[in-house]
Amino acid sequence: MPGNDERTVFYRSYHPILRWVFWGRLRRITGFINATGVHGRCLDFGGGTGVLLPSLSTHFHEVCCLDLDAGVARSVVKHLCLSNVSIQEMDVSTPDSRRYEAIVAADVLEHFEDLAMPVDGIVRRITKGGWLFTSLPTENGLYEAIRKLIGKSKPADHYHSACAVEAYLQQRGFRRVMHTSTPIPFLAPLFSISAWRYDGKY
Repeated sequence: MPGNDERTVFYRSYHPILRWVFWGRLRRITGFINATGVHGRCLDFGGGTGVLLPSLSTHFHEVCCLDLDAGVARSVVKHLCLSNVSIQEMDVSTPDSRRYEAIVAADVLEHFEDLAMPVDGIVRRITKGGWLFTSLPTENGLYEAIRKLIGKSKPADHYHSACAVEAYLQQRGFRRVMHTSTPIPFLAPLFSISAWRYDGKY
């Protein structure tokens, strides 16, 4: 894992619990992908850190990483020789004629003040009946307490809680099929992890 990018700091943390929590989110997502049996093309939306690309590249025959800043992801692809992974360093609102059977949006949708923009981009790219996999910070009281404990403040661009984003996805034609929270469901739900089936209209 490249060590010069702020986005990867928790994955590289000296604190084993922090590393376990953040890598655990990705393990839950890949577990959902395996459980659905989805294959084909996958879009890693906002996956510029490249942390999911090695796993996605072994499951799908074609993977595309879409991010405005994908420098770290390029390093991962080059270092691991991920020949079936491509990089699109552009905005999600940019037109794209390709369709994907699966789209991963891991801790990205909460960063958009207007949820319509990224979700419109997802809808334009997903196949009918395709799968969307999301990870979202709950922004609950426990989440805030842990932020204070480790000396972190809420990012200015965390505009929405998990509940708000998930409610919007349901309005846009996504049906939640699987759900869990991590690191400990019910007791410590810091991140909401979901698998959604797209039943809506283009």
